[in-house]
Amino acid sequence: MSTYFHEHQSIINLVYPLSSQSGNSTPDLLSSLLARVAPLFFSVSDVVVAAVSRQISLLLVGAIILSSVRQALRGVVRVSDVI
Repeated sequence: MSTYFHEHQSIINLVYPLSSQSGNSTPDLLSSLLARVAPLFFSVSDVVVAAVSRQISLLLVGAIILSSVRQALRGVVRVSDVI
């Protein structure tokens, strides 16, 4: 499931490239949505929104890495069972 999300996100980033206000990096879809929606519901500064979006992105990357490691370990167990 995460592979499909990455493919979809990559296509979106290629078709509609987003750039940050400073021009240093390009935010992902979640970060840009959070930056646009958060001020509508909460009175927070741009710095807080940026920090929260980075933490969410970090959690998502961690989940993707854990999922990949789990799949790799399943493959190792299958190979060791055959031997």
